[in-house]
Amino acid sequence: MGAQQVFDAAQAKYNEVIETLSKFANIIEQATEGKFSTDIALVQFDCILQYMLLHEAVADGKISHVEQQFINFITDRGDILKVVKAKTDVELTWDELEAVSGEAGQELLKALTPIYGELLADFVGSVAKVDGYIKEVDLLKLINDNIIGIFALFSQVDGESTDAERDSVVNAYVDLFVSFYQKAVEDAENE
Repeated sequence: MGAQQVFDAAQAKYNEVIETLSKFANIIEQATEGKFSTDIALVQFDCILQYMLLHEAVADGKISHVEQQFINFITDRGDILKVVKAKTDVELTWDELEAVSGEAGQELLKALTPIYGELLADFVGSVAKVDGYIKEVDLLKLINDNIIGIFALFSQVDGESTDAERDSVVNAYVDLFVSFYQKAVEDAENE
């Protein structure tokens, strides 16, 4: 499968996630009479996904041209680099990330982690919490297969799918997203 075919397949999975999140978020927005914003939740999700994909991109030692393009273009609403600029006044572009070494990539991820943490806290504080209140729906289960599918496809986009890439993104996803999401759901279920 060529890079464009890989991207197109990942884009289809992304679109399914966004459709599911949008439906769920719209319910929250209506129930909270505008105190929750579907648009903000989708921007946060995009940034969360980009952060996870960056973990996968740096795992093989550098961010390739096709990887940085994939991360930049897979999402439609959010851009973690714009959030970085808004919060820190440090301006990075996706083109500047191309060919970043593994070591520099790890430093970049460390620098992005506090910003990611804020995005994650807001996202799980609203979406995951409501997911916990609505016992008939397991939103994470609904979107999980597509997210894992995006990660699997991303590992193929540069033509070099490695175990290190897959392990890196799955570990980051479980440790830095799923566990926080599940905790917020459990907390809401126990309230």
